[in-house]
Amino acid sequence: MNIEIYTTAECPYCAAARRLLEKRKVSYREFELTDNPVLQQEIVKKTGQKTTPHIFINGKHIGGFDELVELDQEGGL
Repeated sequence: MNIEIYTTAECPYCAAARRLLEKRKVSYREFELTDNPVLQQEIVKKTGQKTTPHIFINGKHIGGFDELVELDQEGGL
């Protein structure tokens, strides 16, 4: 499973998503958006949203923290 998470520095949902992934011992790549306006614009174009986190699994945008929790509850992690 290839997981990418796009985060910002002060985002509590980003921190919660990282904690959940680490608790489940799932590896992921994190991309920090705070000081990267080019990457921020790319993510907004891909998702249509400015909020964080943005989580992609195997290249598919699953959403944010709430969707990650739902996936975990369904046994998807």
